[in-house]
Amino acid sequence: MKENLREFALKHLPDYFELLRLRSISAQQREIPETAAYLVKVFNELGAARVEKLGSPEHAPAIFAEFTGNDPTKTILFYQHYDVQPPEPLEKWESDPFEPTIREEKLYARGASDNKGDDLFLFWYLPNDTWLEIGINIVIMIVVMFGVYMILDVILKRPRVRKN
Repeated sequence: MKENLREFALKHLPDYFELLRLRSISAQQREIPETAAYLVKVFNELGAARVEKLGSPEHAPAIFAEFTGNDPTKTILFYQHYDVQPPEPLEKWESDPFEPTIREEKLYARGASDNKGDDLFLFWYLPNDTWLEIGINIVIMIVVMFGVYMILDVILKRPRVRKN
């Protein structure tokens, strides 16, 4: 990769903090549509060949993003979730759970490691020129944690469409 992971993470902290500030609590139906819209925006800005909200109106949308390399036989699928568990009990937090805070070189925020921490790497680091130059296609499917039941249905009903 062109830059080491630490430099990359520091450069993208504002992006990551924006994601962490989204109170995407599916158990409480909080900010799920806003988080889904944010993810669509990010994938479009990163140059995904295809970005879609999938699913039905009664469920939180799954977000599908595809970054195409030059070899259709090499594809990696990443499956993630974009929601978090409720932060209660709030009195156990030293700071607002949805305001990223760095203390003693550690980041504290709801979802910072599960699962939005993984999202930082997937969204901003992985779909770059190096991966695509060697031909790897990257497909990212992001749902709310309990949206797993709809993934097979979505995958089986969607034709594979490539923009080349």
